[in-house]
Amino acid sequence: MEAFCDWLLRAMPHVPFSVENPLHSYLWQLPKWAALVSKHSFVTFDSCRHGSQRKKATALLTNSELLRCLSGPCPGCSSHLPWGKQGRSFATAEETGYPKLLCERIVSCVDKSAASRGIAPERLSVSKVSAARAAGQVQPRGRKFPPIISEFAYTVSVGSAEAPTLNSKHCLSTAWRGVPAGAKLLRESVERGGSRLPEGKKFYIFGVYRSMQAFLNEAKLVVHPFDSARSLPDELLRVLFDTLTKSPADTMRHRLLKLQHWRALAKQLEPEEEKIRETLLEKVRAQKDHDYAEELWNMTLEESNRSGKCWLDGPIDVDSLGDTFPEGWNACRRFAVWQGKWRAIDDFSEAAVNSCFGCFERDPDRVRPHCKTYDLQAVYKQLALHPGERPKSIILLREPGSRAVKAFVCNTLPFGASASVMQFNRVALFLQRVLWDLRVAVTCYCDDFPTMTPSFLSGGTDNAVHALMDLFGFSLSEKEKPFSCTAETLGVMLDTSDPDMGRIFVSNKPERAAMLEESIGRILEQGHEGVALPSWQTSLCRCSAARPHGAFGPG
Repeated sequence: MEAFCDWLLRAMPHVPFSVENPLHSYLWQLPKWAALVSKHSFVTFDSCRHGSQRKKATALLTNSELLRCLSGPCPGCSSHLPWGKQGRSFATAEETGYPKLLCERIVSCVDKSAASRGIAPERLSVSKVSAARAAGQVQPRGRKFPPIISEFAYTVSVGSAEAPTLNSKHCLSTAWRGVPAGAKLLRESVERGGSRLPEGKKFYIFGVYRSMQAFLNEAKLVVHPFDSARSLPDELLRVLFDTLTKSPADTMRHRLLKLQHWRALAKQLEPEEEKIRETLLEKVRAQKDHDYAEELWNMTLEESNRSGKCWLDGPIDVDSLGDTFPEGWNACRRFAVWQGKWRAIDDFSEAAVNSCFGCFERDPDRVRPHCKTYDLQAVYKQLALHPGERPKSIILLREPGSRAVKAFVCNTLPFGASASVMQFNRVALFLQRVLWDLRVAVTCYCDDFPTMTPSFLSGGTDNAVHALMDLFGFSLSEKEKPFSCTAETLGVMLDTSDPDMGRIFVSNKPERAAMLEESIGRILEQGHEGVALPSWQTSLCRCSAARPHGAFGPG
């Protein structure tokens, strides 16, 4: 043992070690051990301080300070079990193993030392059942999923007849019996190992929080559950596998055959489609929104123009709505919000229409954007409203000149109705599923379709997506950009130009970064921030708050 310690000190002096033996053992007086004792220090303590029922002076010869907090005499135990012969055996035979409390405290010392060096312990493994539920997009029940970052760095138990001093949050006001200040009391017990403790004595179990730096070091190592392929649908995994293992010619041939098959089906179904069209409302085209008050009225008239968009029927005198819908009707107010341009919003919550709608199927959208995003233009206005829903989809607007209230009846999905969101998302998920069948690695978030493809397939992928959208009659945004190493996706910029192809860089859009720079500069110059926060700053605070909540779960 002495030779090993000597080698360890010479070969790896930065590695901590300790050797335990009774403080008054003759071992320390042996010549070779005496040389080690002269170079290093002892950590001494009475064993009853750390969970033993007997008092024994113990020494740890060590080259590190990490065990220094174990040092100390008997904490004032009211009694100790005797030494000597007990029946047919000696009491020393019962003291060969370390008490559990001592083990826990040694582990906590090692954990703190590891955290200070930026080393994190291995994470708790997720059960196969929990992993399967995550892959199936099913919310795990209870605490079957371990928190990504535990609430406490470690827990520690202390036996004492003296109660600790706690604040209103059950945390230590000051350090107490080796437990640092701020540690939270989790529980207390009058039993230990199934045996009742002496009268008046209790065991207190504390959770010790990480320091801010230790928590940051731990958070930097966190891997989001969706960063593993386990959480991706089988169809998307197949798309990725085929793209990476098959030749570009094979992929293009597969897409061509699929599109030819679907076009043949479309040709075959044209007669039936014409019959269905005769029973539907007139087909609508892409929407363009303009201004407010006068602008909102003009925008609404444009939507109701029979030679134009034909998204609405109107204007109609409100008094005549009873004749049009004799079984009753419900109306909502239209207003506008500025989002770089005026956008008309129909308040279906005001008339309680939204309150009458509910959906119990929750399919979370998952987004893995790379290189390009396809955006459907005027998305809700590309889908016709069911004729039976028209009585509940009436928009009221005051004409600026005459001040008379006029009504418009929706022909397409109204922007502002909860049901529109769900019903469109069903169509969006259908488009995503069909694109997977074309071996296009794509996800969807409402009307945005973030897409990834190798550079040598970018042209073919773009042609395949456009051919599919044309086949189904959907129009893509006029602001569409080509595949690139740098792309805007869902409000952020993605950069895949890393030479080693090992990292993807995410940043704010240039205009948002400029806003951040300007606002932060103003705050630094003035020394404070205003009472009213800009909308982007509120979103940033909300995003920052959501990040740690996602890491360690709700409290």
